[in-house]
Amino acid sequence: TVTMVMMLVLLASLVIVLSGLQAGVSYVESKVEIRAELAEGVVQERVDTLTVQLQALPEVASVTYVSKDEALAEFQRQRVENGEEPITGYISNPIPARLAIKLNDPRQAGQVIGVLEAVRGSVVADIVGDPQRTVEQLVSITATLRTIGVAGLLLGGFTVLLIVVNTIRMALMSRAQ
Repeated sequence: TVTMVMMLVLLASLVIVLSGLQAGVSYVESKVEIRAELAEGVVQERVDTLTVQLQALPEVASVTYVSKDEALAEFQRQRVENGEEPITGYISNPIPARLAIKLNDPRQAGQVIGVLEAVRGSVVADIVGDPQRTVEQLVSITATLRTIGVAGLLLGGFTVLLIVVNTIRMALMSRAQ
């Protein structure tokens, strides 16, 4: 009985660990966003048109417009949180306005990047970083973690099954003698 209870506890522990791993992976995937820096002096109407076009895509969860002033305030706030002094004495705001695009599924960032690349130069000045490579790395890591977790769960379940069956067989043989 103790052996069976311990094996079932082990199996339940593996399920809990796998669920925690899945929740962590989902959290990291939900934080993936593409940042498109807007060109200097772009008309707000074109930005609104691009925002509507991006929101119409099924891959996009949300599109947030961050103005130059909001971006500067966020930058200053991050500096203060990191224990650094805020930057003062600048003549003009050097931080560009941007669109922060959150995705439903990071694996489907290609179409969003394609839309942004189509208006690069006229509306979008730059796509920050290399989002496609970052997304591909994230997807690769999460797929590996999921595979390892499921394999561990299956191996643990099979081990528990063998131990429980063997314990029952040994108990029956003991009673028969």
